[in-house]
Amino acid sequence: MLHTLPEKEWHMHLLEKIRVENDSIICLVDNSKKIGWAEKFINNPELEAICIHLIRDPRALARRWDKTFTDEKRARQRVKLALKQPLYGLKTVFKSHYDVYAYKWLMQNTRITNFLAKTNQQKNVISYSDLVSDTSAVLEKIMKQVGLNFEEGQLNYGRSKHIGTIKKDYVEQTKNSTIEEDLRWKEDLPPSAIDSIKKNKDINRYLKSINLKWTNNGISAVTNFHVTKSEK
Repeated sequence: MLHTLPEKEWHMHLLEKIRVENDSIICLVDNSKKIGWAEKFINNPELEAICIHLIRDPRALARRWDKTFTDEKRARQRVKLALKQPLYGLKTVFKSHYDVYAYKWLMQNTRITNFLAKTNQQKNVISYSDLVSDTSAVLEKIMKQVGLNFEEGQLNYGRSKHIGTIKKDYVEQTKNSTIEEDLRWKEDLPPSAIDSIKKNKDINRYLKSINLKWTNNGISAVTNFHVTKSEK
C-alpha cells in the first residue's frame, strides 16, 4: 500500500506496478496541482519530472469560487490573502470579494510560475482556452515538450482506459470528461467584476511576463500553438 512507503517513492512504485501489466509504459501522469507536492519529487534522481502549467482564465475561477464559497468562507479568503500576500491584501481592503478572487488567482499562479522558473521549465505553460480552441495542436505541442508522441486517442480521454490510481469522487467525472470552454462567467459575473479583473494591472503585468493575452473567451498565448511543418 502506498501509505506504507515514503511519499518520494510513490511514483516509482506505481510505475513499476503498472509496467507489470504493460511494460511499454514509460510515463506516469500526476494530475496534482499543489506546488508543495511537486517539490517532494521534482529532484528525485530516479524520475525525469516535467511539469505543465495549465492556466485558466481568472474570470472563470472567480465565478467558480463565488458559486461555491459561503459568506464566511469569502471572509476567510480575504484574511488568508492578507496573511500570505500583505500587499495584495492592502489592495483589496476596500474592494469587492471579486477582487480578492482575482488576487487569489494571481497568488496561486505566480507561485507555480516561480516554481517552473526554478526548475527551468518556465516555457511549459498552456492556457485552458488554447487547449479547448485547438486541442490537437496544443496536445501535440505538450507531447513534444515532454518527449512523447501525440496520439489521436488523447482526444478521447474520458473514454480511454486508465491504469493507475484515481480518486473515487472523480471516477464518474473522468468517464464523462470532455474538453470544452467554460464561459459561464460571462453570464454569472457582474460586468463590473469582469471589467475589474481584466483591467487589474498586477494581473496584466503577470500575463505579459508569461506571454499570455486576453481574448473574448479567455486568456491565450501571444503566439499561437499551431504546429508548423518544421516542428513536425
